[in-house]
Amino acid sequence: MNTFQPSLGDGIIMNVTKLGEDFKRQTLATRLATYELILALLKDAPVAKELHFKYGETCGFMTGLLDLCRNERDPQNLLKWFEIQTVFLQNFSPSKDIAAEVFKVFSAYFPITLRASATPSGVTVDDLKGSLRSCFASHQRIADLAIPFLIEKLDQGDAVTVAVKVDILQTLQACLTQYQQAQQSVVPYTDQIWASLKYEVRNGEIRDSIESTLKVIGTLTKRLDGESLDQFFHTAWTDLADDLSNPTYTSQAGQLLTAFSGATPQAFYLSTPRALSHVKATLKQSKSTHHQLKLLSLLNSLLLVRSSYAEKDVSKPSEANTSLGLLQDVQFGDVLFEDVYAPMWREHDHSLQVSDEQVEIIKKLMGGMASLAVGHANSDAGTSRHLCSDTVREKICRWLEMPILCPLQGIKFRNGAQDQQEAELRNDATEALKEIAPLYPSGYRQLLMHFLASLTKGIEARPYTFYPTIYDVTSRLCRIGCASISEGHPLSNIVSLISTLLEGLDAMLSVAPDPVFWTVIVASIELAILESMSMLDLGQIEKSLRKENTTVSLSDGAIAWYPGFSNSVIGLPEIDIGKHGDLEVAATSLEKLNKGEANIYRQYLGYCLFTVAQIYRRVTAIKPTDSTWGIGVSTDIQEKINIPARLDQCFIHLGHMATIVIRALPAEIQKELGFWRDAFVMFRGDEKLPEGNDTLWTAVTASRPVAISSADQYRTAPLALGILSGLWPSEMLDLYPLGTMQRLCDTLGKSISPCFGDATRCALNAILACLSNKFTESNADAAQYWGKAYHTAAGSYGKVMRRAAGDGPDVTASVAIFKSVLYFLAGDIARFSSSKVSESGSNWLLRLICAGAPAEITMGRQLAQCFGILVAPKECLEPENHAILKRLRGQWVYGNTVQPHLPNCFPRPGIVDERVATNQAIATFAILRHLKYAEYQNDIEMIVRVIIRSLVTFKISQDMCSALIVLLEILAHEPEQFKEHLNTLTTHILSVYHMALMVSRSLEIAGKGEAEQAEAVTCRISVLHFLHGLPESKGLESRYLLQYQQIVTRGLAVACGDPVREVRGIAIKAKRLWLNVA
Repeated sequence: MNTFQPSLGDGIIMNVTKLGEDFKRQTLATRLATYELILALLKDAPVAKELHFKYGETCGFMTGLLDLCRNERDPQNLLKWFEIQTVFLQNFSPSKDIAAEVFKVFSAYFPITLRASATPSGVTVDDLKGSLRSCFASHQRIADLAIPFLIEKLDQGDAVTVAVKVDILQTLQACLTQYQQAQQSVVPYTDQIWASLKYEVRNGEIRDSIESTLKVIGTLTKRLDGESLDQFFHTAWTDLADDLSNPTYTSQAGQLLTAFSGATPQAFYLSTPRALSHVKATLKQSKSTHHQLKLLSLLNSLLLVRSSYAEKDVSKPSEANTSLGLLQDVQFGDVLFEDVYAPMWREHDHSLQVSDEQVEIIKKLMGGMASLAVGHANSDAGTSRHLCSDTVREKICRWLEMPILCPLQGIKFRNGAQDQQEAELRNDATEALKEIAPLYPSGYRQLLMHFLASLTKGIEARPYTFYPTIYDVTSRLCRIGCASISEGHPLSNIVSLISTLLEGLDAMLSVAPDPVFWTVIVASIELAILESMSMLDLGQIEKSLRKENTTVSLSDGAIAWYPGFSNSVIGLPEIDIGKHGDLEVAATSLEKLNKGEANIYRQYLGYCLFTVAQIYRRVTAIKPTDSTWGIGVSTDIQEKINIPARLDQCFIHLGHMATIVIRALPAEIQKELGFWRDAFVMFRGDEKLPEGNDTLWTAVTASRPVAISSADQYRTAPLALGILSGLWPSEMLDLYPLGTMQRLCDTLGKSISPCFGDATRCALNAILACLSNKFTESNADAAQYWGKAYHTAAGSYGKVMRRAAGDGPDVTASVAIFKSVLYFLAGDIARFSSSKVSESGSNWLLRLICAGAPAEITMGRQLAQCFGILVAPKECLEPENHAILKRLRGQWVYGNTVQPHLPNCFPRPGIVDERVATNQAIATFAILRHLKYAEYQNDIEMIVRVIIRSLVTFKISQDMCSALIVLLEILAHEPEQFKEHLNTLTTHILSVYHMALMVSRSLEIAGKGEAEQAEAVTCRISVLHFLHGLPESKGLESRYLLQYQQIVTRGLAVACGDPVREVRGIAIKAKRLWLNVA
């Protein structure tokens, strides 16, 4: 409108108003264009100036517009009309009469609603409410009309719905927020607002309206200051004091008081002296636990309000609330603790019976004491100190630790409490300490020392039922210590926690005879490392360092930095050499280290490596093997082992801990420290042999090929796996020329297997998969050793296949060897290199296995069941462990292992017999259950036919579970594939359910077969999920299902009486769906 003459604006408006009654007969679009034109004129500064000059306060142009538009009902047009009135009140200076007339027009729409229309405009009721609300809040000149109007609407009682009440309150809040000159527009109505709103909270029952009311009270308080604030509080306190003394209204009064005090620091300063004094007096007089609970809730709320102000103060010490001392330090802190929290804690300390309300009181006490312990006190200079003295904070921590540590002592925190109540108190104590620990590391160290003392006593008193309790406590300690970065040095609480757990592990190794206790502590350290890594966000730190071109190398004394971490921080435990730690000394020493981001990164990883290395050394020892020296289980541990499988579990957790730490290291750090060597020597490479002067590393590498240590029947294999799994492929290049992979293939392929347990063999298989996967063709030597390993694996498979001729190992050994070969191939095909050097490009061994194993005469079924190993998830092949994974590996696996052999899943006279076809189907589903649907959907018609046949030929076993998993996957993606097979499918699938139910009953009578029982239950669940999914499927219309309704509902009626609750639940839902098929 740059070229528009302002004097013409009035003429346009006048011509529009002349339309009179004809205006409402215009089309919606015409009226909308008219509104937009008028709005543009009023928003244009020159036009507005011209109108103001011509009409002054009379604003004659607006009178005509009001008459013209007062009956508008179209939603889109109303938005513009409300905006016109808002702009008018904001930009012009109308007389009181004109302002009142405008108010009368828009207020007639309040409260506004929106009726359903055959031609929706796209305008929502919230849009209309917001636009109308802008009219009310447009200018303080209508405050004397708007506020009384809204209060009157609010006071209509039951005639006002909840939605309308919330709308009124939100509109009132908008007015109080936006009106300027509060002394004239807000203060005169303070008493009227309070008199109306207090009952909305006092007698209110709907959460939405109560919350909206409290927001209005807070907004009103923010607009007041000085004398008006004093007067408002005096009026409010007269009502609040009485209600706080009355148990019926205590909670509501507390909410109102919190809304007032939480509005501004001045309001907090004004209200808290009276509130605290009154609450203290009432608590002393009240004998009702319900009343005490409500009063404690109020105190806790005031503490949280104060904390929010104090936090702002710390970041902005120059603000007035610091200099004026508005946070009432004298009223809070030690005084409040000694007057309220300490007496009530002692009062509820020895109750013979604990009610739910008493439990709630204790929980409130915990929350309040936590707020006191973390609170800041402020001085006039703006410096921050703790709200409570160290003596009080120490006492708070000691009281809060009691619910957590009492189970270690075999006692209850509250003698009369039930188990559920005890669990709730432990949870609340944990949450309270999570707040305190980062700001009071000394209190956390106190908790850890008390834990260690309780742990030692507990294991001596209750050695056989203690480990679940230990893990519950240690997991809570981890959550507390790793909640957030601690005050002082960021690693203070983390180092204290892990150091304490190391001391606990050393105690367990010395005292506890059962490895399950060692496993609990190792798992706790693993959890502590995981939690702390998440809290510190190491990945983000590394990215930011690289972005800033800051080195992540450990070149500040690279090799010395990691093993010599204890030289930098005095007071750390070293359990491998019997050295105890001192938490206080370590914390003091840690404070002296540089706290820069790069340094924190190095220090944390250094400490984690220091931890892993010393545990490895503590549980291992240098021992002789068949041909050289290696690493075995330490002698003192070996003597205590009664159940070797439990030690295996401990080592598995320890290996996983090592993986977590090592995989977090960038490749350059792994290269500097040469971690691949530690897979053979377990951080003992530089130690001297018991005989002679050679180091262990020299002895291990003296001859080729170099093997994973065979000492103690390869018991330390999980530890070696833990190291290798975390390495980058580029940092394993020097390992392959040692011939380790070939040697491992040979060991696992021996006809007479070495005497190692299942867990050990699984670890060795995983090592083989890891080595196979992370191989990169860097040089001819590496490729040469790869080829030898490939042919060794092929030779192992040859031994298995000679079983039919009676020349191979027994079935159990053959299956174990076959699994090892598949692990080797699993690592290889995950990266499916096309290189001819690695021989994975031709994949002749894989093709040979896929064609021959299912057809093996004596154990084809057992071999076929193993095929899932090729694609099943493996931790050593996860992306976070730096495995080499190609994106299209799923399609590649399907195209090479399944698709060529699908025809062999059906018997063909003279070509494929019944047994081979069944075995081929078993192998097919063992693979397909781990693939994505898109990777095999092109052959889905044939796969459906294979499934239908397998429902009859498979037994209730893992094979049937695999087939049902694929069936459900098809149902989820292409249910229309079942249209032609519904008759056969429904019959066979119900037969599978009945067969699985009979298997469960037989096993229950025999009292054995837990694994088989689980498989039978899984089959029944899958069957019912399929039947439940058929009527829900969008790809199958009801007309396809109707003819099978009777037979399916009859079968589901039987399933509704299944002995397993989960199965019954699915059956009931499925039956309901089938009964509705019409």
